[in-house]
Amino acid sequence: MTEGMDEQRTGKQVNAETSAEGRATFSVTATLRLWQARYEYLLDSAKQLRADGHHAAAIVTAQSACEACMELVLTEAVRGRVGDAAIANFITDSLHNYNPINGRVLKLYKLLFGHSLQENQPFWSDFNDYVERRNKIVHHGHLATAEGADKSIATVEKVIDHLLQNRP
Repeated sequence: MTEGMDEQRTGKQVNAETSAEGRATFSVTATLRLWQARYEYLLDSAKQLRADGHHAAAIVTAQSACEACMELVLTEAVRGRVGDAAIANFITDSLHNYNPINGRVLKLYKLLFGHSLQENQPFWSDFNDYVERRNKIVHHGHLATAEGADKSIATVEKVIDHLLQNRP
């Protein structure tokens, strides 16, 4: 990952430069990755796992990226609505997870954004197929394929893109 990409994603960068009597210069750049952007890290990891031939791990990691993004978007929206972090945390903590197929997550999403995540969304059918694929791998030991990993990552990217378009 390049320095520019991290800086663009997080907006945070720390630079330190020292020199000894003007003869030598030593420069250190440390880019901070905010945990808030962990969905990006997880999605990048899923892609790398896919590239390395770890198809099942890529599919499972993509789901984690999707849930992390959902958590970010819902938490920011609830905090914006209620204006009190403690109340917002109480509401979001009651979800127990941020899986987009969770009924409570879907209801909260609709309340916050005024539209259903699953209705009239071109990615929802693919997302259901993806969740079924992921569950077969995780819960039933099915083998993952490169094609399945590619489809899974592409589907999760569509869901994340949609979530970010609605991010407060």
